[in-house]
Amino acid sequence: MVLQNNLNDMKLIREDILSRTHENMKEIVSAGQGKEYSVHYVKNAFWEFL
Repeated sequence: MVLQNNLNDMKLIREDILSRTHENMKEIVSAGQGKEYSVHYVKNAFWEFL
């Protein structure tokens, strides 16, 4: 996952790219950064088990 501002950045380095895992998406949504990463909250009962 990359910040929306960095989508067209040709000099983006690997360290700036997050894997799109359930854990990372949950953290981003919990931190209120969903819009910056184009990740939207959808109730997911399975997150309770992670």
